[in-house]
Amino acid sequence: MTDKLLDTVQEAEPGATLNYNKHYIGLKVEGSAMNFVTFYPRKAHVIMTFKLPQMQEVDEELSEADVDTMPYDKGWKQYRLRFSSQPVEAEKVVIRNLAKRAHETYGKPA
Repeated sequence: MTDKLLDTVQEAEPGATLNYNKHYIGLKVEGSAMNFVTFYPRKAHVIMTFKLPQMQEVDEELSEADVDTMPYDKGWKQYRLRFSSQPVEAEKVVIRNLAKRAHETYGKPA
């Protein structure tokens, strides 16, 4: 399932590949870690995180979308979505938008 989620992230960053770590799967771009999106595979689902400051606009987009959201992680400053099956087109739109925003803001001071 992580591979299918990566396909959607690659629309924001075509050079992104999976970077396997002990506790999570991050992204690698041109040989360097670039974890604007991370994956936490579990037995029944995958948790996908987007490194973004909390914004009203994003909160509204997620509340309108039919995606399984988890509470915003204030410590790590990231949005968290849970997927227990392959994403449908509406979910892919949300993933694409969040990945694009996270990619644009990654590495910039908050």
